[in-house]
Amino acid sequence: MPLLNDQFLQRLSEMADPVLLCDLLGITSEDIIERFEDILEERMDYLREVFDIDLEEELGFEEEYEQ
Repeated sequence: MPLLNDQFLQRLSEMADPVLLCDLLGITSEDIIERFEDILEERMDYLREVFDIDLEEELGFEEEYEQ
């Protein structure tokens, strides 16, 4: 007997890889940001710690430009 929708969605949330799920649903990171802006605002400090970095500095490109 197939799972009820609620049961299936629970199983999907436990088993699906987020990247694969986004691909299967045809959504992007931008879609998530637009839809969950309120949650992102609540966690902005943490998100900045993780993602707000100077990539050129982190990868050593800045040194190449100075030479």
